[in-house]
Amino acid sequence: MLKEAGFTWQRAKLQQKMADSMEDIVRQIHENNEYIHLVGSFAEGWGSSLTQLNGQASDDCDMNWTCLVGPREPMHLLNGCSCKAVKKTRFEVKQGYVQVDATIGSEPAMTAAECGSKPAESFCFANPCCSNSIAEQTVIRGCFEANVSPLHLVRTARPTADHELRVSFSFLEKAIMRSLTDCQGQLYILMKFVLKIFVSGQVATAGLKTYHAKTLLLYLLHKHGFDEQIWRPDNLIWLLNESLDKLLEFIDSNPDPDICMPSFFLPDSPLYFTNAGVGGDFQQTKSRVRDQLMRLCTTNVAEAVVKRLQHQLKPLQNENFYFHPFTMVPLQALNPLQTEGNPDISVSTFGKLYDVVRSYFEQFSDKADDAMALLKPLENLTWCKTSVACLKILLLHKVEDLEAAKEVLKGLDNHTVMRSWKPDQIEKMHQVFQDTDWAWRFCLPCPSEVADFSCLPEFTRNLLVIRKSRTGSPHLYVNFCCLAWSLRAELLGVTNSEIDAWFSQLQEYPDFEEHMTIAHYSSSKKQVQFCLAKMETILTENRLAFDTRDWDNVERLRNKLKNLVLNEYTTKPARRRPQDWSDEDLNRHVHSSSDLSIQLPPFKETLLVIAAKKNRSDIVEKLLEKAPAVVSICDVSGRSALSWASFLGHLQPVKVFRRILDENVLQIETNRPDNMRQTPLMLAAHSGHDEVVSELLQMDADLNLEDRLGYTALTHAAKNNFAKVVKILLDSGSSIRPADRFGNTPVIWAARQGCQEVLKVLSERIDSLQYWEVVGEYKRTSLQWAELGKHWECAAFIRECIRQLTNQTNQGQVYLDHENPEDPDNSAGGVGASAGGSAGGSAQGTAGGSASSGGATATQRQRYDVGNSDDRLAIVINNIIFNDPARLQTRVGAERDDELDCLPLSLQKLGFKYHLLRDVGRAFFDEVRELRILFTEDEYKNCTAFLLCIMSHGFLGSVYSSDGAEVKLDKLFGRIQIHKWLEGKPKIFITQACRHVPREITLPVCHGLGNSCKNEDSLYIYSVVECDMSDRNRNTGTVFIQKFKDSVLEAYSDDSPDSPVEFTHLLPKVTSDVFNETDNWQIPCYKSTLRKLLFFPKF
Repeated sequence: MLKEAGFTWQRAKLQQKMADSMEDIVRQIHENNEYIHLVGSFAEGWGSSLTQLNGQASDDCDMNWTCLVGPREPMHLLNGCSCKAVKKTRFEVKQGYVQVDATIGSEPAMTAAECGSKPAESFCFANPCCSNSIAEQTVIRGCFEANVSPLHLVRTARPTADHELRVSFSFLEKAIMRSLTDCQGQLYILMKFVLKIFVSGQVATAGLKTYHAKTLLLYLLHKHGFDEQIWRPDNLIWLLNESLDKLLEFIDSNPDPDICMPSFFLPDSPLYFTNAGVGGDFQQTKSRVRDQLMRLCTTNVAEAVVKRLQHQLKPLQNENFYFHPFTMVPLQALNPLQTEGNPDISVSTFGKLYDVVRSYFEQFSDKADDAMALLKPLENLTWCKTSVACLKILLLHKVEDLEAAKEVLKGLDNHTVMRSWKPDQIEKMHQVFQDTDWAWRFCLPCPSEVADFSCLPEFTRNLLVIRKSRTGSPHLYVNFCCLAWSLRAELLGVTNSEIDAWFSQLQEYPDFEEHMTIAHYSSSKKQVQFCLAKMETILTENRLAFDTRDWDNVERLRNKLKNLVLNEYTTKPARRRPQDWSDEDLNRHVHSSSDLSIQLPPFKETLLVIAAKKNRSDIVEKLLEKAPAVVSICDVSGRSALSWASFLGHLQPVKVFRRILDENVLQIETNRPDNMRQTPLMLAAHSGHDEVVSELLQMDADLNLEDRLGYTALTHAAKNNFAKVVKILLDSGSSIRPADRFGNTPVIWAARQGCQEVLKVLSERIDSLQYWEVVGEYKRTSLQWAELGKHWECAAFIRECIRQLTNQTNQGQVYLDHENPEDPDNSAGGVGASAGGSAGGSAQGTAGGSASSGGATATQRQRYDVGNSDDRLAIVINNIIFNDPARLQTRVGAERDDELDCLPLSLQKLGFKYHLLRDVGRAFFDEVRELRILFTEDEYKNCTAFLLCIMSHGFLGSVYSSDGAEVKLDKLFGRIQIHKWLEGKPKIFITQACRHVPREITLPVCHGLGNSCKNEDSLYIYSVVECDMSDRNRNTGTVFIQKFKDSVLEAYSDDSPDSPVEFTHLLPKVTSDVFNETDNWQIPCYKSTLRKLLFFPKF
C-alpha cells in the first residue's frame, strides 16, 4: 500500500529536488540570500503527506524556513567547539537551550496557518554555530555529510524564560532523512500515522506530533545502523512494534506529566507532549496516550494499523508531481517593495517574477501605467505567459480597451499551462522552468490598499480572492489559469467543446476556483454536479478558510444544478414525468442521482416520495439508509413520503419507515401535517386503510390532532364510512366527543353521510342521550341530518338507539315523529330530540330557494344540480415566495388568505372538497390545466361543480408561477372550460392578482374571457378590473379575498336562512366592500356565462 501511494526513496529524492528549487526561488526573492534554508517534512522528502507522495503538502505539513543571521560570526558552544582562537565566548547548553545576554531570544518565529490555497508556513531567524561537534557522537554512521550546515541557535524562548536560544539540529536531520531507504522511509510514515492519527485520534487531546516519530526513527537508526537484514519490507511491523515499545519505555521512565521522551541529539533535553503545560484537561494527555499505546501493543498491531491505513492511503493516479512554487513563498518574511520611482523591476531570475506581480497589484488601482510598464520585460517569457496575459487584460479592462484585451486573449489560443511535473522533468527542472508555462498560481501578501476590480465582470472579480488562513492572516490568491478561462468566456464567449477541454484538466489537482469557474460557465449537468461535489468536499473537510462569498457561490451553484435537473426533466418526453415512470425508470434515477433532495416537477416530489407512492419499499429503504434527512422534504401539497404511503395504503413502505428511522425523527414524521394539516394517520383513516392505521398507531401517531377543518382521524373515518378503521381508532383511545370547527361530531358526520355501519360501531360507545342531542352545523342534530339526506335506515337506527337509551336511563318519554321512516312525504318534519332537548325544529327537505319567479318545478329546472358536498371539487393555489425575489417580491401578508379561518372556511361552507397548494411552478399549472392531479379521474368525472382559485403576482391576462414563468389565463382556463369531464357543470375561476399592463407588453392582450361558446357554464371572478392593481395588506392579507370570505360566511352563518342566496348575488356585496375598504380605488369584477342559477345549499 505504501509503495502504491508513492512512498519510495526514488520519489522522495524527486520531492527533495523540488524543495531545493523552491529554496532557490525564495532566496532569489530575498536578494539572493543564500542563508535562507527550507527544512522540515517537505524538504526532507518523506512526510509532507500521509495520503500520497506526489508533491502535495497536507494540512499539518509546515513549510519551515530558517534564515541564518550573522553567519560570519558564528556562536560557540561549550564542549562543542574546537576553534583555536582564544578569545571566544562559549555558551553552555542546558536542556537544549543556551543563555544569552541580549534579548534576541524573545523574538518569536513568524507563522501562518494553512488555508487550502497555500500550506502553513513558519519563518524563524537563527544564529549559526561553528560546528556540529556536539552531535557527532550520536549521529548515525553513514548519514553524516561533511558539507552539512552546522548547528544553529533558533531565536525562540520557552514561555516561562527569556534571554535564551534553542539549539536546533534541523539541517542535520534533513541530511539524515534524505538518506533513508525505502524501508526506513516507510517505517517513518507508519510511525507518523500511528502517533498522529491512530493514537492521538483516540484521545481527547492531541499529544504526539511528527517530531516524536522522527526522534523514534533516529533511535532505531542509531541502534541498527544500515544493516540490510534488519531494514527489509517484511520487517516493517516488527520495527513498528519495536518503536512503540521504545516510546512506552520513554514515557514510563519520566514521571513528569508533560514530558514524552528525551531528544535524540541532546538526551538531557526533553521532548514534551503537544499542549504540555497548558493545564486543565491537557494534564491527562500522557496517561491517555500511554493507555492507547498499551492497548495497541496488546492487540494485533498489523491488523489494526493496516485496516485504518487502507482508508488513509490513496494509490497514485499517475507518476506526476504537483508543484506550484509561488504558492509556497513565506509571506510573513517578505521584504517591503521598493518600487517608488523605479517601476521597471528586472526579471533576471524566476524569483523576481514574484516581486513584479506583487508590485503590479500594489499599483493596479491608481498607477495603471506603472503597472503596465512592469509587464514589458515579461512579454516574451514562456514560463509565465498565461499570468502576464491576464495581468495585461485586467489593465485593458480598467481603461476599457476591450478590443486590445481580446487580441491578447487570442494569443492564448491552443496554449496550455503545465499542471504537473513528470519525474524526468524534475531531473532537469531548471531547463523545464524555461520552456513551459508553470508560473500561474500565486499567493501574495495583501496589497496595502485592496485593489479595485470593479471594472471586471462580476464573476471574474470572484477569482481575485483575498483568502485568510485559520489564524486570520490574509493573502491574495490568484489562479491565472482559471482567470484566463473566465476572461475568455466574458470577452470572446466560450463553446461547449472549450469547456469540455477545461473540464478534462480537472484531473490534475484543481483548486476551488477552477471547479467554481467551470461550474459557472458550463451548461452540462454532469460537469456542474462534479464540480459542485468537489467544492462541497473542500467545504466539509474544512480545507479552505471559507467566508460568506464562498458560501454564496456554493449556494448559487446548488440552485443552478437544481434548475439544470429540473430543466432536464421538463424538456424530456412526457414519459419522463415521475407519475409515468416505470419501475425501471425509478431504479435508474435512484442509481444516477447524486442529490436526493432534488424536487421534481410538476409536484416537487423527491425520489423518496415517488418510491413511496409507487409502493417500492425496497427503494424507500435504500434511500432512507443513504439520506435519512430527505424524509422531511414534502411535495407541493405539503405531503411527505410517509404521508403518501399512508394515504395510498402502502403498508410495506410504512413498515420500512418504522424500522429505519430514528425514534425522534419517526415521532416527527408520523405526526407531520400537510398543507391541510392532515397527518399520515388522518390520511390513512380517510382512505380506509385499516392495516396502515394500525401500523401508524404503533408508531405513536397522535389520535387527537386536528386538520384545518377540525377533523380528527376518527372524523375522517366516520365521514367516509370506514367502520373497521373507526373501531380500531376507538379501541386505541380516540374520543367520539370532539366536534370539528362547525360543531359536527363523528356521529353527526356518519348520519349526514348515511354511514349506517359506522353509526353501529359508534353507538356501542354512546351511553348517554347527550351524544344524540348534540347540535352541529346549521343547528341540526344527527337525526335531522340523516332525514335531510334521506338516509332512512340511518334515521331509523338513530331513533332506536335513542329509544333504548331512554328506556335504560328512564329519562322520560322521547317524542319520535314519523314512525314510518320509509315515507318520504313525511320525512321533512322529523324531530330528533328527547323531551325538552335542544335538537328541536324541523329540517327542510329541499335546500335553497328560488331567485326567480315561477313555480317550484320551473325554478328547480333552472338550477345546477351541485349534489353533495363531496362532489364539489376546488383547487387553491397561493404563490407567496418566488425564485427570483429581485423581480418578483415575496407577497407578504398573502399567507393570511389561505389560513383556516379565511378562504378554506369559505370553501367548506360552500361544500367544496379542496386542495390547498403554495408556491407552485409552471409545470404544475400545466398539470392543473389537464386535470391530471390532486383528484382522481373518477372524482373529476363525478364532480358537480369545479372551482379554481389562483393568488399570485400577475398582469393583464397572466399570473406568475413561483419559478417566475408567465401563465396565460386564457390557455389555463380555456382548456378546463372545454374538458369533457366538466361539460355542463358550473366552473368558477377566481383570480387574485394585479391586472396592470407592463411597459414591455404590447396590446392587444388576451384576457382569458373570450366570447366563444366554449366559455359556457363558467364564472370568472377577478380581484380588480382591467389595467389596475390589486391591494394587499401586509398584516391581514388581500382585501378582495378577505371580503369574499366575509360575504360567504355571512350568507352561510348558522343564523342565516336555510335557503342561501344565489351565488352570483354575493358578488355585488364583495365589490362594494372592497371598493369602500380601499378608499374607492380597487373595484373587483366578474363575468358569467352560467346558463343556470347556482345555489350551494347548506348540506
